[in-house]
Amino acid sequence: MQNNQTLSVKDIFLLCVFNILLALVIYSPIRNSFFVFDDISTISITDPAHGKTWIDCFLVMGNGFWRPLILTSARLMLCLFGYNPLAFHTITILMHAVCALLTALVAARLGLPRKLSLLASCLLTAHFGAFPTVSQLQNIGDLFVTAAFLSALLFSDRWIRCHGSAWGLLLAFVIALAAKETGAIFPVIILIWSLRYRPLPSRFWKLWFVMAGLSLLFLAATFRFQHSSQWSYMGAGKLSFSFPHVLRQTADYVFSAFFPFIHIVIFPFRPIILPHGILWMIRCLILMAAGVIFCRSLINKEKIIYQDYAVFLALIFITIGLPSFLRGSPEGRFLYSSLPFAVLILTLAWHHLAGRPAVIYKSLIACLWAVFILSFFTSPSVSQYRELTRKVEVFVAETKQLAPRWKPGSQVCIFNHPHPGSPPWRWSYCQQLFNIFIPEARATVALDVITSDTVYVYRFENDRLIEMK
Repeated sequence: MQNNQTLSVKDIFLLCVFNILLALVIYSPIRNSFFVFDDISTISITDPAHGKTWIDCFLVMGNGFWRPLILTSARLMLCLFGYNPLAFHTITILMHAVCALLTALVAARLGLPRKLSLLASCLLTAHFGAFPTVSQLQNIGDLFVTAAFLSALLFSDRWIRCHGSAWGLLLAFVIALAAKETGAIFPVIILIWSLRYRPLPSRFWKLWFVMAGLSLLFLAATFRFQHSSQWSYMGAGKLSFSFPHVLRQTADYVFSAFFPFIHIVIFPFRPIILPHGILWMIRCLILMAAGVIFCRSLINKEKIIYQDYAVFLALIFITIGLPSFLRGSPEGRFLYSSLPFAVLILTLAWHHLAGRPAVIYKSLIACLWAVFILSFFTSPSVSQYRELTRKVEVFVAETKQLAPRWKPGSQVCIFNHPHPGSPPWRWSYCQQLFNIFIPEARATVALDVITSDTVYVYRFENDRLIEMK
């Protein structure tokens, strides 16, 4: 396919407006949802009302990660809007729309017609697999990383073909590393994409080796901080290097990039639960299909369409590579960076198929995305999230009313605290909620246990904090 399509300024403006409006509509059910999970921790680290400075945003976090772009973004939002959930959700939704626009620009760079570039952006905006990432501020790093990856494809393409400046590529590289540790795969992303142009100029290799070296140093520093941090993935034993585990996780993430309802989000009205045997059949088929695509690309080197499919499939595997080492089920926040490449594969197929197969394929895509849009308003993934955030918000409001009665420095025991999580994290979230939203309480929290230091005991029940005698 010839890379000769461009989008006008008007096209880009209309794409931007349309995707922002679409994203705001489909994410409207959670626009005012309260802070939960690591959103609470992110605020704790950056809150200027509690003595945090801009310097704190550039320090290594307690979990052993260095993510200054996430922390500076959160601090800026706190400075501008305070504890307003709407503002925090709006910024992630807008970043999602930016990624959709960049996906359209990559589609146009591939030579796809303007209408299909629009289609690619809409498919990403309405992809329900993006919901776990876009719905929470803590995952804005994944949005920044994905935007950096997509920008890198555009900047490197222009740099190689048009001999332009490399500053845009370097800026995207810095953003990727500053956003999240997965940004270290940036050089691999560039290499896979740029192999479409052969031979590559020497100036490409010089810059690439510099970025690769910096990425390796960044990874080495991250591993060092992980080893020295008690609450890191390594310290908590969250990593698994078992080959069957990694193979299973990889296949599940790749499959979820196209159909997220088995591992990432819940199908509308009721979950899809498959026997282990069926799941392993799906995993084997995914890996076999990927092998066929890669082999076909190598055999048909003269046909660039095979290379395009192989490139985007390879980019999916690369983006989910590091998360595949994590124990447990696949998590939606780690899926996001693979979604634009999955959408581009689907858009390429939309362009290349013809006749009856094209009609069947387009009908399936239309049905799947209709289910995606329906899911934003009916899936238990959304309703459960909304209910959780509502309960936590009510808990904070109830606690704020009771706090003036407490003696400073007293210990408060809470039974049935609404925030989920394992014991240390569940307690941490509760204490952070006290510190952030009820600082006048100056109390320490104990969950579900009365100690000799306990002064006040409450049970959260029916959206009320009831004092226990």
